[in-house]
Amino acid sequence: MRIKTVQAWWVRIPIEAARQHRSDFGQVTTFDAAILRVETDDG
Repeated sequence: MRIKTVQAWWVRIPIEAARQHRSDFGQVTTFDAAILRVETDDG
């Protein structure tokens, strides 16, 4: 199996004020993630 294509999307989801928390890096106001789509030569 070989990788045919790779796509990536950066997602930033805001966190409502009541659910935010503080870390060593400051106030956490968003949840950041990457969504990946990998297509192989098998489908």
